[in-house]
Amino acid sequence: MINLTLVYYGNFPNYFQLYLDSLEANDDILKILLITDINMDEYKIQKNIVLQYLTFDNVKIRLMKFIKYEYDLTVNTEEILKKPYKLCDLRPIYPILFSDFYDNFIQSENDYIGYCDCDVIMGKLSNFVNLNIDYNLI
Repeated sequence: MINLTLVYYGNFPNYFQLYLDSLEANDDILKILLITDINMDEYKIQKNIVLQYLTFDNVKIRLMKFIKYEYDLTVNTEEILKKPYKLCDLRPIYPILFSDFYDNFIQSENDYIGYCDCDVIMGKLSNFVNLNIDYNLI
């Protein structure tokens, strides 16, 4: 399985449901961890989407704890992330920042993990990605 994380704050683009629908077409190969504080009631959430509500302030606290633990530096949450847009810089450490969510999200050590954006409308990935092949990187 390919497990991707999308962390999104603000307002979804007007085509967001198209993105969600494209994920449904890939439920055989793709699972998305969607971390947000946006009310999802107006959207059809596909079965391969794991929705996790988390405030932006909580993300900043997680990042502050990560920096303290990894680098023994104390930072103020107001200094660390001023706008959600800069979350893109943190993508490589999503598995650490959100490890408590990954425990239930990742099901096999052979699964692939990564991140994604909601402006990518997915085609049918299993038409050209064969998970029986041992890829180093997809």
